[in-house]
Amino acid sequence: MGKNRREEEKCGEAVAGVEFAAASCPCGSEELPGESFGLLAVEDGLRSEIAELRDALLRARADHDNYRKRVERERTESAGRGCEELLVEILPILDNFELGLRTAPKDVGASVLGGFSMIFEQLRKLLQSRGVVAIGVAGELFDPHCEEAIAMVPHDSIAGDHVVDVVRRGYRWESRLLRPATVIVSRGPSRPEGEGVFPGAEGVSEETEGGGDSSPSEN
Repeated sequence: MGKNRREEEKCGEAVAGVEFAAASCPCGSEELPGESFGLLAVEDGLRSEIAELRDALLRARADHDNYRKRVERERTESAGRGCEELLVEILPILDNFELGLRTAPKDVGASVLGGFSMIFEQLRKLLQSRGVVAIGVAGELFDPHCEEAIAMVPHDSIAGDHVVDVVRRGYRWESRLLRPATVIVSRGPSRPEGEGVFPGAEGVSEETEGGGDSSPSEN
């Protein structure tokens, strides 16, 4: 009981001391000049700290946004590579399927051949619906970016640098080249015997073009 009383007395003395200090302040409720400058300094410091925290927050948001975009891009690219690898492995099966239908023996029943043709058409349409496009059409202009020429032959009805025959189809998936087409290219109509091979060189023969000796014979 006496202990509590002494604590109350100490608290009362402390409160009285604070009240006396406040009452004896020469400025009353007015701020001292030094206190005003101190508050301004604290305010400036807080504003600077707030600005730094805001910049850090903006940088953190930008880093997070860049990270999210990078992860999405890598995920899309990884899925694209997986699809591309799968499609490339399917193409030889498609080639063999088509070759088998073209070279099927005549004694194969029409119903059997028709059934396999239907399956092949279903597979081709499935790939087409997924964005796979066949490359290489006879009669079109040769495109070195998606076609490989294995031979050039003269052709009377197909202009030079145009596809004469497609040996193996090429395929493109979306913007990716899965496989270039293998084609035979026309070099234009065959030249009549004795016609020059270069413009204005009418006296040059086919033998000269092939690497024959074009030096004049000795008399």
